Amino acid sequence: MGDLCSDVTEAMMYEKFSPAGPVLSIWACRYTITRRSLGYAYVNFQQPADAERALDTMNFYVIKGKPIRIMWSQRDPSLRKSGVGNVFIKNLDNSIDDKALYDTFSAFGNIMSCKVVCDENGSKGYAFIHFETQEAADKAIEKMNGMLLNDRKICGQIQTMHSNLAGKITGMLLEINSSELLHMLESPESLCSKVEKAVAVLQAYHAKKEAAQKVDAVAAATS
Repeated sequence: MGDLCSDVTEAMMYEKFSPAGPVLSIWACRYTITRRSLGYAYVNFQQPADAERALDTMNFYVIKGKPIRIMWSQRDPSLRKSGVGNVFIKNLDNSIDDKALYDTFSAFGNIMSCKVVCDENGSKGYAFIHFETQEAADKAIEKMNGMLLNDRKICGQIQTMHSNLAGKITGMLLEINSSELLHMLESPESLCSKVEKAVAVLQAYHAKKEAAQKVDAVAAATS
């Protein structure tokens, strides 16, 4: 979950989420040195159905005066690796928040996560939406591109940069500081640089994982 107030604790989250079902663990992400909250956390439920219930009933639930944003952390591995379903929306009306965005676009398919980019003055008119399937993303773009939303014509497009890793890259962008994300959106060079760094990390990880799998396969064949 994201958009947490800095003083929200694991105990508070447990109190809010445990009615949805047995909670295995809660991890609030913090800066290593200062231990200051990064504004997002992970809640692991014992049963997938309980996690589904929490997502359906508690998304944009207000904690400490601020609506939280809930998204899936783990799904089908093949879907996570495919990078499908990523949409970038621009020219949003300032009155459109995360919940309004979710309510509008969820008609086209299951939304894994969505975020309106804001600064201290409110919405900057940009948003990211990650659909579970490419079909849902295509349908949203087909139906909503150029449509009026609160008297303002919006523009949506599929993120094409490194499409094979787009899902994970979008996830990274959704979790970083809003002011940094805003800077990247307004500076294409900065965004490209951040994406290239993310790609390098992900490619190195996958290469290391594939090498380890090959070693294990050889060891199993010779044993």
